[in-house]
Amino acid sequence: MRALSTKTLIISILVLLPILTYSQAPSPSFTKLGKSITKRQTSDIEKARAIYDWVCDNIAYDTTHTIYTSTECLNSLTGTHLAYCELYGALCKTIGIECNIIYGIAKDIYGNFDNNEHSGISLEIDKDTLLIDPTWGAKGTNASQPMLSNHRD
Repeated sequence: MRALSTKTLIISILVLLPILTYSQAPSPSFTKLGKSITKRQTSDIEKARAIYDWVCDNIAYDTTHTIYTSTECLNSLTGTHLAYCELYGALCKTIGIECNIIYGIAKDIYGNFDNNEHSGISLEIDKDTLLIDPTWGAKGTNASQPMLSNHRD
């Protein structure tokens, strides 16, 4: 496992819109998966990172922009930015980590604002607020090549 740090999980959402608490009750399949992903971790930060890595490694970006929910995302292993966040939130909830989905507009890799909507995650662990973006750490559209590999370390 990679070394953990707060910097590892920082996202680049710069203009924030409303923040919504992830409140969907996890289904048994999500609970089983969340516990399986985090069975070797002891601290909440390690568990949050393990879920982040799993989502980033196993979900491909949905270029059709039709997969928006955690259930659809898990079933198809593809999703939009919102589906990544919904899935991350659902898995965190199964292990007792509360998180919020942040809606806003992000900068692109060149530092320019991308006028498309984007989502990220805010969670509190050990009195620290962490902002993460599982979409930007994810594999590309075919889950074989990172979209932006420097957002994983």
